[in-house]
Amino acid sequence: NNSTIVTGCWFGSTYIAGRMVGGDRVRCAVPSRKVPGVIDVGVGSSDLKLPGNSVLYEYVVDPSVESVFPTRGSIEGGTSVVLVGKFFTGGMSCSFGEAVGVEAQFVSATEVRCVSPALASPGVKRTSVSLEVSVNGVDYSRSSASFEYIETPRVESVWPRRSGLNDGVTVTVQGSGLND
Repeated sequence: NNSTIVTGCWFGSTYIAGRMVGGDRVRCAVPSRKVPGVIDVGVGSSDLKLPGNSVLYEYVVDPSVESVFPTRGSIEGGTSVVLVGKFFTGGMSCSFGEAVGVEAQFVSATEVRCVSPALASPGVKRTSVSLEVSVNGVDYSRSSASFEYIETPRVESVWPRRSGLNDGVTVTVQGSGLND
């Protein structure tokens, strides 16, 4: 029974003590590394790396967010936001404040696109959140940009409702959420 001798994880040739979670999982802190790359991760004890049954784990350069456009969008969500930064890869996700795991569309190593989710705070008409990226859906970037959720403007009326074909006619549009 291997479960009695599994006390941690092996990252390549580095052993990290872990904590058993149920009978089929062990949690281990990932050791830092100076260069990106792929290594084998296995299990065992401090004096025994169990043979076979290892999987590949990839270290990547931490992505950074430098700017976003547009910088604001509707509280109802659906705004396509371009994030500009460094070290972006495929398979990333975005977080809009507390809304994590938003799928990121990879464009290049310096650009990804994410669609803002609806703001999950009923009654809030305007708020700013941090917009971050993640390579694993768990740990998010140390750098971020601000994204502002705003009330969706609503057009209720226009006056006059019609005019001739000539230029120079001025209309008045009335609604809610038009200010700012």
